[in-house]
Amino acid sequence: MLHRIPVDHACLKSALDALLVNSRARPCGIYFVLAILLATILGRPTCAQSPSPTIDPAVLPASANRHVPRGAAQSQSVRFGRRPPQVGDRIEQAFSHEMQLTTKWRQGQEFVNTTSVSAKNSQRRVVSTALVHEGRTQAVLVRYLDAANERSSSEQQPADTPQTPLPVVGKTYRCQRDVHKLVITDELGNVPPPEELEIVNADMESVGRPSPLAEFLGGRTVAVGESISLPLDLADRLLGLQDKFGKLTRFDLALREVRAEDGAQCAVFQANIEAASNDSSQMRLFLNGPLVVQIDTCRAVQTALSGPIAMSESRGSYSASFQLISTGKLSMTIASTYRDAAR
Repeated sequence: MLHRIPVDHACLKSALDALLVNSRARPCGIYFVLAILLATILGRPTCAQSPSPTIDPAVLPASANRHVPRGAAQSQSVRFGRRPPQVGDRIEQAFSHEMQLTTKWRQGQEFVNTTSVSAKNSQRRVVSTALVHEGRTQAVLVRYLDAANERSSSEQQPADTPQTPLPVVGKTYRCQRDVHKLVITDELGNVPPPEELEIVNADMESVGRPSPLAEFLGGRTVAVGESISLPLDLADRLLGLQDKFGKLTRFDLALREVRAEDGAQCAVFQANIEAASNDSSQMRLFLNGPLVVQIDTCRAVQTALSGPIAMSESRGSYSASFQLISTGKLSMTIASTYRDAAR
């Protein structure tokens, strides 16, 4: 089953590219970092997982939304386990993200133009495990209940930017990992049109691949109040980013509390993520917010991340050079509801 918080990085990438089109700037590394980083860090379909989840006996019983007592926080810890996927596992995924960007054009010491653009994306889908091989999800069925984009710029009127439904809405697709290739077909077994194929391929790219959260947290014991950092070499391997797309410079998780969510004991982390690029463009990204993870499965349940992004780039010829300075904010909320198949 998918053990990840999904991010529609195809929609996000297209939305971010649209922002750049409005400001006449080419797609730059930080935007690919956003699209790939968020989709990958927050999880991928799981690989083989151990069948026995373990919880440290030092953890006090947790009830819904109950915070861990302050005095006991430092003496409590949780041990993260894993759950092998099964045919029939289902997950309903809902998320939305919004990006706002203001770009200023500077020549010398003077600002000659300013544009503001925004992009909103939302999606709801149900993903069911269709095939498991050697403890790993190899195929899923994904049905899109809702999916839409909304974009606007300072040069457009509100009436010109309605919410645009995506062509996958109301449709079901089968996605199966064939060695390194993801094979996607519609309900009739046909290859979908290119515009649908692009969306589904981006959403389900991680089918058949290991879960970064399970790989990092599985078997690990973490104390309430403790901060842990994902090693950058592991992050680079998981993300597979090229240098021109920017580098992940920080990925920290601080365990804040333990509580019950939908009948499962969960760890509530404070996530802090940073990425940067220093090639032809100077770019920085900061994201932080809560990340709720099931203790016995390492599955992400919900998150709400937000933070600033910034970019600076020089353009033009030596005699007529100018600088693009872009600043903005990315916000995203994601929720996943799991319905496990009976053993």
